[in-house]
Amino acid sequence: MKSNLIIFLNSFGGVKEIEDNFVEFRQMLKDEGFNEEGLHSVSMAPAHVFQKFDSIKDKIRSVKKELESYGILNNESDFKAFDTYISRKLSKIEKKTPLNGNQE
Repeated sequence: MKSNLIIFLNSFGGVKEIEDNFVEFRQMLKDEGFNEEGLHSVSMAPAHVFQKFDSIKDKIRSVKKELESYGILNNESDFKAFDTYISRKLSKIEKKTPLNGNQE
């Protein structure tokens, strides 16, 4: 059975925005010629790529803060569940938008 937090997150618009931005970020990386192996230590990339990455991190922080203000994230377990939820969502996107080879 899904927790109330997960049920809420599945319908919360902020998470969809994070996902959409991450898809755009992956496309930017692909357009710039990055591959999966090269992502382990990116030190040089065009400014717009770093800006998109920063905007995703900012959006995640903003969503956390908003959920905390609603009383939805109010303990360490909730924050961990949120982080796990977001990580899984972004991992699914990575699998659907590979940087090398064809899409799965």
